[in-house]
Amino acid sequence: CLIVKNRWQMTLFAIANTVFRYTGSKREGFLFDVNTDDTQPMESVIDTEGWPRWSGFAPAARGELVPGARWEVELRGESGPPNRTMRPRLLLVDPPRELRFETRVLGGLAARMQHAFVIEAAGPERSTLIQRFEVTGLLLAPLWPILRAGMVQFEELGADLARGLGGEAIVKPAVAPPL
Repeated sequence: CLIVKNRWQMTLFAIANTVFRYTGSKREGFLFDVNTDDTQPMESVIDTEGWPRWSGFAPAARGELVPGARWEVELRGESGPPNRTMRPRLLLVDPPRELRFETRVLGGLAARMQHAFVIEAAGPERSTLIQRFEVTGLLLAPLWPILRAGMVQFEELGADLARGLGGEAIVKPAVAPPL
């Protein structure tokens, strides 16, 4: 009986250790300089009908500017045509400063991802577009390489927007504060 009890204890310890090892959060951020005032970048993000003019990676997006609204964002793969659709939920609407979206995998248990577009004034007729990502969840560690690859693709979205507004399309990695 003592052996069974120890095996149960060892099993529970192993499960708890695995759960704690795979939880936590990872953050990522990218900065883009934009040669315009601090309201125009957000106006371009909000004007989803204009996305095909400036975005190669995400040529279409539909959704209401209401917290809790479900959006549909078509993502273009390297092959050209849209190859997948994301359905994030809009968490925060604070134009002209910030839009924040959330996508969940398995109801948020496996992974909960937040993606924010933040605009900050950087001087007269200059602003900075900041894309911030935060991922949490039980399966964060094994999913991180896949999720990180997706975040890097979103660099293209920021670069497209910066170029479309006459800014620099040079990605500047940033330390992302918690969302």
